Parts: sequence; structure tokens; C-alpha cells
Amino acid sequence: MVTLAEWALQVLSDGGWPTPGAQAGLVAQAVEEGSHATWNPEDTTEPEAGAGAYNAAGVRDYTTEAQGI
Repeated sequence: MVTLAEWALQVLSDGGWPTPGAQAGLVAQAVEEGSHATWNPEDTTEPEAGAGAYNAAGVRDYTTEAQGI
């Protein structure tokens, strides 16, 4: 598994926003969420093929790192 810092850098790079401040902010937000959803440190509810329900609020358990990113 990748670290939160690596995950955040990949998310930001994919979006075209790879700045150290943004990375630190995204990591801090993920830590605050405290999620245990698979490949989903932000507790998002975005649908992905094969993703299961993590909780009743609609947070998803993703099947791959790429889905979470």
C-alpha cells in the first residue's frame, strides 16, 4: 500500500496541481477523515465499477488504488 503522502501526490499530479502545500493539505484532510475504507482515504462516494459500500452514508470501498485516485 502507498502512503497518504504518495497517494496525495498522485491525486494532485493527475489533476495538474502537484504543489507541496496542496499535498500537505490533502494529507491533513485524509488524516482528519480517519477513513478505513479501502483505497478511499477521503471517504468519497464516487461510484466506480466493482466498488462496494463501506457504510450506509454511501462511502465506497474501491477495488484498486487507481479507483481511489
